[in-house]
Parts: sequence; C-alpha cells; structure tokens
Amino acid sequence: MRHTLNPRLSQGVNNYVKFVDISGKEHQYHFKLFSANGSQELYPIIKQATVHGKLSLHRELELLGIDDYDEIQRFKAEQSNG
Repeated sequence: MRHTLNPRLSQGVNNYVKFVDISGKEHQYHFKLFSANGSQELYPIIKQATVHGKLSLHRELELLGIDDYDEIQRFKAEQSNG
C-alpha cells in the first residue's frame, strides 16, 4: 500500500512521517492537518529526502501529485535552476 499526501483532515492519528536515521533508529512523527493545503508544509522534507538520495525523484513527483508530462518537465527545470 502506497501512502500519498492527499489531504485528509484528522486528529493526527493517521497522518505521520516515518524515517530511519543514520544509526538505523526509526522515527515516526504524527501531525494534524488543519486545512486541505496543510500537506504543503511537508514539501521541504520531501525535497530534502530527494536531495540526500533517500527518496527517488519518481516518488517525490508521486507524493507531490505531479503526473502531467509538461508539469514534470517544468518541475525538473526548476529543480536544476535552483
């Protein structure tokens, strides 16, 4: 089952970010979404995970909901410019 960032307002029970640090310890952080756009606050985390090779570009695009070819090309161009 793949998880997405599609907004789901909740009390934070099913909204979480999970990662494994360099020592192998697993961390899971629960959070609340206060609006339908609240998941945008996770974009910097997603970007950093991709930059550090912990997340593929394909998965980053999937989580960000970018699936249109032209939109993907714009995204790639923006990433390479800055």
